[in-house]
Amino acid sequence: MCWPTTRKRFRGSLRAKRRSASNTCSTARVLKPGVLTNTMATGAYRGAGRPEGNYLIERLVEKAGREMGIDPVEIRRRNLLKPGDLPHTTYAGEVYDSGDFPKVLDGLLKVADWKGYDARAAQSKKRGKLRGRGLAA
Repeated sequence: MCWPTTRKRFRGSLRAKRRSASNTCSTARVLKPGVLTNTMATGAYRGAGRPEGNYLIERLVEKAGREMGIDPVEIRRRNLLKPGDLPHTTYAGEVYDSGDFPKVLDGLLKVADWKGYDARAAQSKKRGKLRGRGLAA
């Protein structure tokens, strides 16, 4: 059983600030409904809103890429802060003073064998299994 709560603005809150992540987004408006329930969560919950913020960003980036026909890796790469962009102050006032986010993305793709996914998915399909993949940057 769930009961919706009122919508509140999180101006300047930690949750709103964390939604800016390490990308080049310059503006955002956050309206977040809350829900009360008498059932227990199904997973660990930590991060003061960061998991929800990351999920929101990644879903929007994925949808934008699909609508514009841009590869999921490429659209994220285009929007990551580059080392030359630093220090960078986000729309919410958070400061990124160091990092090489494109290098981290390249390392992730290598470790995950991103290019080998199609072959793994085909093998899984032959065995009657479904395989999926996701990317968050």
